[in-house]
Amino acid sequence: MILLAHMLLGALIGQKVNPAILAGILAFLSHYFLDFLPHNEYDIEKIKQKEWKSAKSQILNVLLDFFSGLLLILLFSSRTPMVFVCAFLAIIPDGLSVL
Repeated sequence: MILLAHMLLGALIGQKVNPAILAGILAFLSHYFLDFLPHNEYDIEKIKQKEWKSAKSQILNVLLDFFSGLLLILLFSSRTPMVFVCAFLAIIPDGLSVL
């Protein structure tokens, strides 16, 4: 799934759920919940294979996706630190798969 959806759900959890530790756990687990739903993913094979010269368009897609999510969170959230922490926690599994 695209990062944007994971970030937005993580941010929503960070804004609505207390205590903070529960929000962090739920934000991380929300990634797997969204991945459970049928969806399309964009291709990042060149990035995984570290073929940097031919991966420029894939890197651009990932960066655009990430910054779109960040912009929407900045525009529509309470901008508390927990919102951003949970948005980050919700995309960690995708980051680990690239590494």
